[in-house]
Amino acid sequence: IPLLWIIPLTLYLLTFVLVFARRPPIPRRWTSALLPLAILPPVLALAAGTPAPAWLFIPLHLLAFFLAAMVCHGELVRSRPAARELTDFYLWMSVGGMVGGVFNVLVAPLVFTSAAEYPLGIVLACLLRPPATRVAARPTRFDLLIPIGLGLLVLPLAAFARALDARL
Repeated sequence: IPLLWIIPLTLYLLTFVLVFARRPPIPRRWTSALLPLAILPPVLALAAGTPAPAWLFIPLHLLAFFLAAMVCHGELVRSRPAARELTDFYLWMSVGGMVGGVFNVLVAPLVFTSAAEYPLGIVLACLLRPPATRVAARPTRFDLLIPIGLGLLVLPLAAFARALDARL
């Protein structure tokens, strides 16, 4: 489909607008808490390998992408320095965007010969997610146990879906 990239790009840029707003409309703790739940259905579909109707899973993938971008961009806002250091902050943010663009254009087509970067991106988004209830800088036990538990839940559900698909 031509121009399919416009929807993810729009969501990506929208997350910048939302998180850098004076009063973000979606609290950061909500996006951080919802991210694992939004990523679970696309991960189950990918792990099961079963064909799914596009009208159902494309919005789920876009929602997971939107929340992952909100969380990552929210961390940028959280780490924003004082006003006198903002020029350096935005300069380095732009340099990071340029390096990411160069990687996507020059390196990624050579390194990724399959669609492995999508599951890898999902894993990285989950690993970089801050604790939803951050009070201190240290993560709690639940910040590690919940993702591991959800990950372990995916394995039997994926096996069940494959067995069910084989019978049909």
